[in-house]
Amino acid sequence: MAPPILLSCESISKAYGAQPLFEELSFALFEGDHVGLVGPNGSGKSTLLKILAGIEAPDLGTRTVRRQLRLGYVPQEPTFAEGRTVEDVLAQVLVAERLDPHEHTGLTARALSIGGFPNGDQPVASLSGGWRKRLAIGRALMMEPDVLLMDEPTNHTGRGRHPLAGTAVEGSGPGVSRGQPRPPVSGVGCVTHGGAESRVPQRHVRSQGKV
Repeated sequence: MAPPILLSCESISKAYGAQPLFEELSFALFEGDHVGLVGPNGSGKSTLLKILAGIEAPDLGTRTVRRQLRLGYVPQEPTFAEGRTVEDVLAQVLVAERLDPHEHTGLTARALSIGGFPNGDQPVASLSGGWRKRLAIGRALMMEPDVLLMDEPTNHTGRGRHPLAGTAVEGSGPGVSRGQPRPPVSGVGCVTHGGAESRVPQRHVRSQGKV
């Protein structure tokens, strides 16, 4: 029996002006999948990931997600609200998830430890690109997603210096809810140019301008 479909798109097309990025693309992410979107710059990988995440709409075609699916998305260049510290960013996830306020301190401390952040009071504005990406992945994992979509998860970092990138790409990211390890992420999709993360996906979708 085939595993359940978590997220899919059917016959989607996207173009910017007269330039098509992809046409009539159909794709499904099944439970347990690790999928890499591979292709050169400008071939539409990041746009496809945004469509899968529900951030952009396709010009044609449909996107379907499983009912009550929890979806995490890590953009290529993460953004954070101004004036926030690392701890603020992680704590905001707990507020949004409406967890017991009495658990916030312990869960945030666990997330800081898992992510390797030495100082939760450090302003996000002072972080390097690699640490900002690490924070974005940690923020996404705190949501305990069923599907995690990541755009260049090891960009600026290299997997060997980025433990969260490695565990997230492998679909076994650590969770912090109730202070217990979470089950593996059910499905992982990531954009890659063929670097460290491309060794992990079980399947690849290759983009060459038209998919």
